[in-house]
Amino acid sequence: MNTIIRHIASFLIVSILLPLSALAKDRVLSQSTYEALVLTCDSAVNDKSSVDMFKHAHKTVILANMLESGNTNYDNYAPIDSVHYYKSVGLYYMGRYYLEVGRETSNKHYYQLARNYFRNVINSENIKEHLPDVVNYLAEAYHLNSQTDSAIYIYQNNIDRCKNTNNLRPLSNAYLHLGIIYSEKKIYNKAESYLTNALNIQQENKDDASTSTTLVELGKVHMAQNDLSKARSYIQKALSISANRHIVATYISALHASYTLARENKDENTALYYLEKEVALRDSMLKRAIMSRESGIQAQYQIQIKESQIDALQKQNEIDAMRLQQANEQSDKRWTALIFMHIIIIIAILFAVYYLMQTRKQKKMNIDLQRQYELINYQKEELAAQRDKMTAINDSVHDSIRYASKIQRKVMNGANEGKNVFPLSFVLYKPKEIVSGDFYYIKQVGDYKIAAVADCTGHGVPATLLSILCLSFLNEEISSCTEPHADTILENIRARIKDTLYTEGSDDTVLDGCDMGIIILKNGTRQMEYAGANIDLYIARRKMDLISDNYDIEILKATRNPLGWHLKEQPFNKNTVTLNSGDTIYMFSDGYRDQIGNEGSFGATRIKLLLEQIAPMTLNEQRRELQSTLSSWMGTNVQVDDITFLGIKYLPRNISKESLTLT
Repeated sequence: MNTIIRHIASFLIVSILLPLSALAKDRVLSQSTYEALVLTCDSAVNDKSSVDMFKHAHKTVILANMLESGNTNYDNYAPIDSVHYYKSVGLYYMGRYYLEVGRETSNKHYYQLARNYFRNVINSENIKEHLPDVVNYLAEAYHLNSQTDSAIYIYQNNIDRCKNTNNLRPLSNAYLHLGIIYSEKKIYNKAESYLTNALNIQQENKDDASTSTTLVELGKVHMAQNDLSKARSYIQKALSISANRHIVATYISALHASYTLARENKDENTALYYLEKEVALRDSMLKRAIMSRESGIQAQYQIQIKESQIDALQKQNEIDAMRLQQANEQSDKRWTALIFMHIIIIIAILFAVYYLMQTRKQKKMNIDLQRQYELINYQKEELAAQRDKMTAINDSVHDSIRYASKIQRKVMNGANEGKNVFPLSFVLYKPKEIVSGDFYYIKQVGDYKIAAVADCTGHGVPATLLSILCLSFLNEEISSCTEPHADTILENIRARIKDTLYTEGSDDTVLDGCDMGIIILKNGTRQMEYAGANIDLYIARRKMDLISDNYDIEILKATRNPLGWHLKEQPFNKNTVTLNSGDTIYMFSDGYRDQIGNEGSFGATRIKLLLEQIAPMTLNEQRRELQSTLSSWMGTNVQVDDITFLGIKYLPRNISKESLTLT
């Protein structure tokens, strides 16, 4: 009996000491790895050479991954948030490195790498105090990669973030880069506004380097607008600051801008003076760069020697680690045999007791299992009945929605005459769901041809109910008019929607509404009326050179009010347009414009360019091109809203049928 007690005691001691020893070893290993992580990250932060910065940043990420993926417990001396922080810093400096290499080589591949690293840093949310700077660098990577729309979107969001946190330095940088982008786009009023905002912040913070850069960009903007006096004032200030503060890159830009300004003023002597200074300074910088590169080659050679030594040391460490592991494995085998013997003795003692207890429990378990089996069968039957009931309800709901879609399309087709009114027309109609909040309307009343496109708030079933209500109001208004006018129709529909849906102070008030564009064309005339509630009218017209088949796009802006309740209600404007033979009229809901692709939303600018391209085509070809362009843009992204696109080509009645066929 004493022998058994001694064996049990020794087994318990070994069982406690072995895990404690392994835990101590893991903690020492993890602590040394964490200390190496901290030192390497500090080196990346303080490195002046971009190559050294990248090496240390890359090693920082590797060490952080080792700590994150390991099974060791290091919370006592290194919280997990700290490891995530250092990993984020490493990713940040790797992005900085690739952005710098991209600037030097003009290689878009590096901009894409930089963009991916900055995205990972933003998603990590572990360096909140540096987040505005990281977002600015991400936007710059998009800009340098010619994705200006995405860059503008990111910069504008970052401006809001910086304003909320009163972070002035990244705020001024975002303003500066937005000004540069809009200057490149030749939208000079926006460029000047953003650059002026940046300049005010930089001057208040006495940031001479950024101030001189902004002054040069403002000078370029005014030079592009032929305001040479203001341009000279800004550029002279930039010259003065960059020269006094030895800001070489900005000084060269200011010299070049001064040279360009002098050429614009026909002052050849002054232009030659600035050009000579610019060339001399660039030559000086080139010589320094050559000398630096030669010294860098020598330094790189020394680095390669050191790296070879480090590789050799690492291999030796791996060999020593393998030998130590083999010794530990042999020791572990002896301990395993001893422990196994103790386990067999204990199991033999406990097995008899366990067998007797299990025999008694088995009878009770069999009874309990039988009861549970009966209960489970009952629950399965209940669940199956509920599932069948839910399936029937779901099928009924879907059938109702599909039938509602048929009713909605029938209502639209019944409320218009389509091709009978406008023989040369097309409609691209794509609901987001089975039913739609969009609708289109074409009808002839007496001598008047009327067409409308509407987009009710939201999509799906609620928007469909609202669209049927608005379609009913529109049809009633047009049917009751002897001489319809576009603005009057919109005003009357707005009043009826407000009377129906809005009750001030009531809990059941509905603030949803409808956007609508409507045109009215009188037979025998070329005059067309248009009024819009948040839906613009696009007119494609052939250019007047009579040789090319190019078209200009004229946009008639809608009143920025919906049909419904609005805080700042305005009367709807009526536009009267004289149409030319061959003009094509387009109205569409915002679903096409707002569709998300891999580069953000499609946008109004792309729609205008697309209409310029397809205007010479036949209407069937135009519809196919709109459909294929939308599909290519969406890719794997889902449709975000209902889409309705109406196109009508205007031809006088005296055009022959042969001409209609060709058109």
